[in-house]
Amino acid sequence: MAGTATAEQLKLANQPLGSGAIESTCRQYQCRFKRTGQFWTTAGDEALLCLETFWRNGRWHELYPMPKPTSLSIDNALE
Repeated sequence: MAGTATAEQLKLANQPLGSGAIESTCRQYQCRFKRTGQFWTTAGDEALLCLETFWRNGRWHELYPMPKPTSLSIDNALE
């Protein structure tokens, strides 16, 4: 098959050989979106999927950048 990597190529590229990690991630997403009483529109489902992915990948700060609090900003907030 064209475009299919062999097990040896994957090992050399430090890529996982099995699909366990992907299947586990899919199951975690399904559990998040298929809770009792939850119903999603396609648009809402895709939006939440995007947010969940940013959160899981540690990229939340790219969506909502916030400066790190300093003692000066905390003191001003208390006044």
